[in-house]
Amino acid sequence: MIFETPEAFAGDGDGSFDLYENVSGVITRVSVGEKNGNGVNGVLFARASTDAARVFFLTSEQLTDDDSDSSWDLYERSEGLTALIS
Repeated sequence: MIFETPEAFAGDGDGSFDLYENVSGVITRVSVGEKNGNGVNGVLFARASTDAARVFFLTSEQLTDDDSDSSWDLYERSEGLTALIS
């Protein structure tokens, strides 16, 4: 199950909305990247594949090195990695 909430789970320390995955009671934060992922910028769930192996979300936080601005971008989280889509 994929959900978004401002509550702090899985090492999150801010009050901004983050995206999480709950698999058999284990909660993992999805809205993270190689660069950031715990800033004050919120996140919006876009969609997920049927099996939730690929999760797409929007945020203005720079989560990858190839994101060089503070505009809203679409990211994909898959197999523990985050990729900038747009």
